[in-house]
Amino acid sequence: SDIWEKLPKEGVLRYNFEMKREDGVVFPAMHTVTEVHSSSGKKIAVMWIITDMTDREHLNQVLAEVEARYRILFDRAGDVIFIIDQDSLQIIDVNEAAELHIGYSRKELIGKSIQDITPKDRYEALEVDIERLKEHNTATFQGLNLTKQGTEIPVQTNMVITSFGGSDVIIAACRDISHQIEDEKERLRIEKLEAVQQVAGGIAHEFSQPMQSLVTIAEILSGNTD
Repeated sequence: SDIWEKLPKEGVLRYNFEMKREDGVVFPAMHTVTEVHSSSGKKIAVMWIITDMTDREHLNQVLAEVEARYRILFDRAGDVIFIIDQDSLQIIDVNEAAELHIGYSRKELIGKSIQDITPKDRYEALEVDIERLKEHNTATFQGLNLTKQGTEIPVQTNMVITSFGGSDVIIAACRDISHQIEDEKERLRIEKLEAVQQVAGGIAHEFSQPMQSLVTIAEILSGNTD
């Protein structure tokens, strides 16, 4: 009775409930109920269409599983990952590593521009990197990420343009290279120190012979030789 009351008002009604075939197999079905009118506008019948939703339900389940696996892999990735809209350069999504790395929550990061997490003195270099990315669809460069606390973190960023949810997006994977940079600075410091020591040793060797001669002459003049 509920159907006959709603149908004249709604025009079309849709319901989802299971049906049973002759062989006893139960399947998900969508029921579409609509009125059929004559050319004069008089209701002459009710059309009831039953659509087997087994394949669609299976597809939805597969898509849900794929999305769940994607989210797990995405969130558990060791690298910081940003998904960025190609046109506006706004952040669409981030993983958990990005939250820890940048100090913002996922909710705070979504909608921000990548310039919001980039030091101002690197804006021009960032524009060059983005242009190179759009030209080749992929790019790798070293940059700086700006945390919520204002700390600048050196990173190596790999970017690629791809399709996500029907739109072109940039996937940016960042890796903190602070330790590598410090290790490289220490290596260069040690190399410079070793070079200075070698030069100093060479100078000392060059001066040792004339100094020895001067000592010998001083001894002769003072009469201390046999």
